[in-house]
Amino acid sequence: MNKPDTPPTKTIVLERVCKVYRSGASQVRALDDFSCTIEAGEFTCLAGPSGSGKSTLLHLIGGLDVPTSGTVRVAGRATTHLDRTARALFRREVVGFVFQTFNLIPVLTVAENVEYPLLLAGLSAGERRRRIAKVLADVGLADLADRPATALSSGQQQRVAIARAIAPRPPVILADEPTANLDSTTGQAIIDLFVAINRQQSTTFLFSSHDPRIIARANRVLWLEDGRLRPSQA
Repeated sequence: MNKPDTPPTKTIVLERVCKVYRSGASQVRALDDFSCTIEAGEFTCLAGPSGSGKSTLLHLIGGLDVPTSGTVRVAGRATTHLDRTARALFRREVVGFVFQTFNLIPVLTVAENVEYPLLLAGLSAGERRRRIAKVLADVGLADLADRPATALSSGQQQRVAIARAIAPRPPVILADEPTANLDSTTGQAIIDLFVAINRQQSTTFLFSSHDPRIIARANRVLWLEDGRLRPSQA
């Protein structure tokens, strides 16, 4: 891994980032000369209409994709030019993801899905058991640990995805519409859990969300339009 080249207080730094998707002769500019900085421990929400670039931005920050131009730095690491293997290692060590589509492993149980990133991190069996028990209790799924993940409701699967993301205790958590598939009571409980983790562990959170409850709890809201920050925020 490359050595940190950004001050550690600046957890996420994007400098003049562009992302262009091409299909034949046509192209879509999802992000257009986008720059911003997110400090360590911030609880930040990306807001804006569909197609404004929110999910693309999360994918670039998390190393799931690379920009067409510009620089992305996360936790002091310049990720823009990492190869696929190095980006996978970066994601394992630095970022926890909560996807809107869950991305659970269907052949595994709830507990096994949560355990998977802990196995990759090389944690002992005892530590894995402790963390699995804690995070499943935190998201209200302690009694469903041995159920197949695909046998759960969509809201329960989202909670498994959240438990999997927070179990490795990454410094950065990226969440794409994390409450979209939850009822109001569960959604509020998950927001409260995120806030508690943010305060207790100084974890940096970056959400993409239309949920007014998340927007209201955020330290900062970044409004995107057509792949750019609103002019007042640029």
